[in-house]
Amino acid sequence: MRKIEIVVAQSAAQAEALRRQGYCPVECSFGEVSVVDELILDHHGELSALSPVCIRSFERHSGKRADDPRFVVCGGPDADAVLSIIALTDAVNVLTFKESGSVHEDFHELYELAALRDRDPHVDMVEQCKKNSVNTILLWFYSSGFATGA
Repeated sequence: MRKIEIVVAQSAAQAEALRRQGYCPVECSFGEVSVVDELILDHHGELSALSPVCIRSFERHSGKRADDPRFVVCGGPDADAVLSIIALTDAVNVLTFKESGSVHEDFHELYELAALRDRDPHVDMVEQCKKNSVNTILLWFYSSGFATGA
């Protein structure tokens, strides 16, 4: 797999310029302006009726940017954007957290949790993880920075 490149755009104009250079915009919205390509990976402003980008990336676009893993985001990439990029680069098929079962099923649970949190930032992720598998709890623990002291 090629090295993943993520650029944080400071403006819609910069994001649009990067999109024209071939970068894939992920959750790249500035107020009511969404910068998107053919994958339409935003769900803010006029696109708010769409489901979270991580779910659409995982279910419809897995691996579509594996050969060109360049992305543009705005602000700090949240779980929705990061998991979307993982799916788009096909890194999901590289990572395995269970010895049995489908990798797709294992990760779909995580993506659903991220989508839930993206829709409602007040969701208690500890409680949500208790309802799900140990693997999801462990992954959430590491991604939250608790394990690294972040």
